[in-house]
Amino acid sequence: MKHRATSVLAAFMLVWAVNAAWADWTHYAGNPQRNSTSSLPAGIDLSAPVGIAAPVSGALVGATSPMVYNGRLYAHGVRSSDGQSALFCFDIASGAELWTAPVGIDPWGSWASPAVDPTTNSVMLGAANTMVCVDATTGTSKWVSNPTFTNDVANCSPLVLGNRIFVADSGWSNTGQSYVYSVRMSDGTIDWSQPIGTMTGTTLAADPSGANVYVADSDGANGWIRGFSALDGTPGINQQIDTGNGGFWGGVSMNAGALYAVNYPFSGDFDATLYKINPADGSVIWSEPAVRGDTMPVVANGMVFLSGGNTSTYVQAFDDATGDLLWTFDQAGDWTQQALYADGLLYVGQGVAGSWDPDPALALYVLDTSLTPADPGFVVDTYVGAGSSPALGSDLYTIGAAGIYHFALVPEPATVALVAAGVVCLLLRRRRRRS
Repeated sequence: MKHRATSVLAAFMLVWAVNAAWADWTHYAGNPQRNSTSSLPAGIDLSAPVGIAAPVSGALVGATSPMVYNGRLYAHGVRSSDGQSALFCFDIASGAELWTAPVGIDPWGSWASPAVDPTTNSVMLGAANTMVCVDATTGTSKWVSNPTFTNDVANCSPLVLGNRIFVADSGWSNTGQSYVYSVRMSDGTIDWSQPIGTMTGTTLAADPSGANVYVADSDGANGWIRGFSALDGTPGINQQIDTGNGGFWGGVSMNAGALYAVNYPFSGDFDATLYKINPADGSVIWSEPAVRGDTMPVVANGMVFLSGGNTSTYVQAFDDATGDLLWTFDQAGDWTQQALYADGLLYVGQGVAGSWDPDPALALYVLDTSLTPADPGFVVDTYVGAGSSPALGSDLYTIGAAGIYHFALVPEPATVALVAAGVVCLLLRRRRRRS
């Protein structure tokens, strides 16, 4: 019995080791490039969650994405005791709420997600006109950014690069002039700031080297794509994009040396434009009519995927080389529902059509990107009750009505075979020793 138990334990340890390579999800949209992709070679079992991390001292902001780090989940919420925006921390194994840390009164209903820095064991989130940094283990405050920002932060998720954090405030909340800030990780000191559009609520991205940060913002009816040196804020590209019907209010993503962004007109689901942009000079590589949204385009396997819509919900796929529209799916997506790509599958929440509130998704859809909506099997799986901007650590985590829903990874057949072979080898080895 002891030998069998040892063998089974070894098998489980092997499965754990395979999963551990994807254990963390530290940024909104996965990483500083905001490309929402994972190399996870497996599917997710949506038949039922293996656990739900339910807040007991408040409620989570529904459209946000949870962060996954070191066996814990971190999310943006609102405390019931004082109405303050707060960071919530949960234990993945038990789902228990471990702590909450206030980040200030948020006057704009921001649906920004936090960021985690494993190097310093820190969690950051901007609210009102500050950014707060707390210890990831205890929730104890480390610092508040100094001095305060010119305006409030709304819908901008922090970007961590080495010993700096980058965030943008929203000029429409106060002065009509927005800024990008570089905040020192050690003590919250603002190293540099640069003006951007007059109105924005956007999330920054970085190139893979970490040398430059990029922002897509709004200046009245037009959009702008801007780049800055991460080191000292020296302006790089500063390209006006003549969108004509509303600038950029969501984030920008980067993939294979190109920037991607979609503008947000405040009427008409299909009056927006999706842009692929050269980061060297800001020139437009291609532009195509698209569904409006505040999400980042996802680029994978030669395609660009976009979640958007407001009066209804949509997911679209475009050819990355030409920009040609490949298909539109009208049962999932939303202007706040960030999609996620892994192993040929697109995971995307179904938002609340017509809602301007950051509500949690009504359902999570899994789509086979090798097919089209007209093909049998295009919808691989669904789960009703959760699905907001999922995060993919060792398993999948997404916010729903009751909290953060935890769905288990399904190992690929090759992984299962490897585990089985390992068990057989261990049993044979034990048998030879006994004989």
